[in-house]
Amino acid sequence: MFKSPKNVSNSSNFGGEASYDNNQIVPKYNNNYETEKEEKNLISNIFSTRRPKHAGAGLVSGIKSVTKGIIVGTSFLFISPYLCAKAEGINGFFKGMFFGLLSAIIIPVVSLGVASYQIGRGIMNTPESITQKALGKIWDDEKREWYDFYYNLDEEANELLNITDDNKNNKYDRKKDTNNDEYYNKNGNIKVKNDEFYRILKVPTDASQNEIKRQYYKLAKEFHPDKCSDLKAKEQFQKIGEAYQVLGDVERRRRYDKEGKNAINNMQFIDSTFFFTLLFGSEKLDPYIGKLRMVMYVEYEQLYKDEDVQRLIIKEQNKREVQLALHLRDMINNYIFGDPDDYIIKFSQQIKELCQTSFGHIILENVAWSYENCANQFLGEKYSLFGISGKYYKMQQKKRVIGTGFKFVKTLIKTSSLANQIRKKEDDDDISYEKTAKVNKKIEDSLPTIVETMLNICLIDIDQTIKGVCKKVFTDMGVDENMRKTRAETLIILAKIMKKIIYDFKKNTEIMDTKKLFEDACMRYNIRKIRNF
Repeated sequence: MFKSPKNVSNSSNFGGEASYDNNQIVPKYNNNYETEKEEKNLISNIFSTRRPKHAGAGLVSGIKSVTKGIIVGTSFLFISPYLCAKAEGINGFFKGMFFGLLSAIIIPVVSLGVASYQIGRGIMNTPESITQKALGKIWDDEKREWYDFYYNLDEEANELLNITDDNKNNKYDRKKDTNNDEYYNKNGNIKVKNDEFYRILKVPTDASQNEIKRQYYKLAKEFHPDKCSDLKAKEQFQKIGEAYQVLGDVERRRRYDKEGKNAINNMQFIDSTFFFTLLFGSEKLDPYIGKLRMVMYVEYEQLYKDEDVQRLIIKEQNKREVQLALHLRDMINNYIFGDPDDYIIKFSQQIKELCQTSFGHIILENVAWSYENCANQFLGEKYSLFGISGKYYKMQQKKRVIGTGFKFVKTLIKTSSLANQIRKKEDDDDISYEKTAKVNKKIEDSLPTIVETMLNICLIDIDQTIKGVCKKVFTDMGVDENMRKTRAETLIILAKIMKKIIYDFKKNTEIMDTKKLFEDACMRYNIRKIRNF
């Protein structure tokens, strides 16, 4: 054990006196050091004093400091007289005026000093920044230092995609159903007038809502037109969709159990292909967007505890990004190493076909924009002066994310408001035919808003995912820097081709808004129903 020195009293390097006693090993400094430390903390809290990466970062830091200095100094000019007057009356007011004027002069002057210091540091750090970037090192924004970076796409793919999910159930505890809706007809006490929809979904009449949802997803994937093209499979897929649209909603299920098929006479149904795409996305788009987070949540939320669901989704999302990165790399390689003209013809045809799917042109337009933006970010950060071009495209992306998020919040508020209105009507004791028809009409009118909300959720998810995918492709050290640059440049070419095809598709096709898309899907369903009558 270390012994503490006795009878020691000297000036420390920190500018304060250190004293020891028999019970102390660590020196205790007097208030001079603590005051100095507090002053430094105050300056760093108000002004931007973190180590700048280069001259550009130093300039930005300096501008921030001057702006803060002016704002804080001006604030003291008005706040100080008010607070001092409140505490000490008229004398306090004049004291506050004096202190406010002093602050309004001193703080901006200090901010100018800090700005000069930061700009100087940035200029001094610029040669190091150029050298470290040339060596392939990465700047850590948190630690404010350069570090060696290594990433290999093939290595991560081998590590992640060769892992089987056989032991998943052993690692995560299954979740017990706690939702009150899950206990609907749990013991089979409710007599079901017509069990046809239950037979279509292959579930018992006392099945929980979670079981119905899982079975729908399983059967819909099995009979989806993307996989099965024969007429019987399409008819079965339509029946599965109709059954789920009734049994998947507790209130509709109650009415169906009580009244049988008479209950669905006033219900409006969406075309099942359209409905499945809204919930789970089209498999044809998988190479570009992968399995949506919404789908992952549907698969895992019903089976596992909340904390396990989050861990599983993080793992699945990483796998999703790796799979999409491999596909994106193949796309780029086909253009670089094959016949570019021949590949563009095949690629263009594929994009044209995907535009025909429900919301295909909207999703692909989002994908193309993200491809081009991420590639421009990478090239701008690496090859423009101080990475200014990259920062511009990064700001562009942030602006887009905020815009999409704002749309989502708007539609979410509308959806919530409509849901409350419907709930109030359903809670009414009046259960007449007219009342039921009004509730059904309200639900049908709200569906386009719900669809739009779901679409915005998907677009936010796709944006975030594409960003991660592009990062993997552009930072893959399995190839040299020139190839990484070529990948980004090639992706810009492919993204522009996609955007041109989508533009032509929208120009030559009557593009419907969400409500019209929804109504069109309902109409297609009703036409099919009349033909089968």
